Amino acid sequence: MYLNRIIQVFKDAILVAILVSSVFGQGSVSDLPFSEYEIKAGFLYNFCLFVDWPAEAFAADSTILRIGILGTDRFKTKLKRVVAGKTIRNKKLVVSTYRSIDEVHNCHVLFISRSETKRLRYILGKIGTASILTIGESHNFVESGGMIELFNKNRKVRFNINQIAARQAGLRISARLLNLAENLKLSYTNGK
Repeated sequence: MYLNRIIQVFKDAILVAILVSSVFGQGSVSDLPFSEYEIKAGFLYNFCLFVDWPAEAFAADSTILRIGILGTDRFKTKLKRVVAGKTIRNKKLVVSTYRSIDEVHNCHVLFISRSETKRLRYILGKIGTASILTIGESHNFVESGGMIELFNKNRKVRFNINQIAARQAGLRISARLLNLAENLKLSYTNGK
């Protein structure tokens, strides 16, 4: 059992190294054998490895870590393939899709797709300080109160982190992940 855990951690570390080198290394999104959304699916999985949720976030079901996709789904199949058979802290990873923020329940990670940009402030307002790691690809996602913003820069996938929003939701983001962020939002601006 212990050996299996070590092997899994080692595999996860290799995946992180591959993702980091593909994002920050010489290869661009267009040069890689992976699509942009396959890379983003890998990021979502790896973000889960570097975030701690409060115990009460798992009150409904302590055996599942649910990753949700809100809005236009460009990568549910890719994300399911990345997380298939994997667990994080003894929690099975489950992928769900939602058409409306009102459908989101017992979710720990919520990817808010670009199709929801016009409703972003409303969506983030509905989530409030619930212990849901919010990840999006809309421009200024972290400035709007989201936690992790994925974006392309020089044909590479990068990310920004809003540590204030994460802390308010009771989430702890590892310093290792914070160090990889392109930009960190450590305080609110414009009255937010």
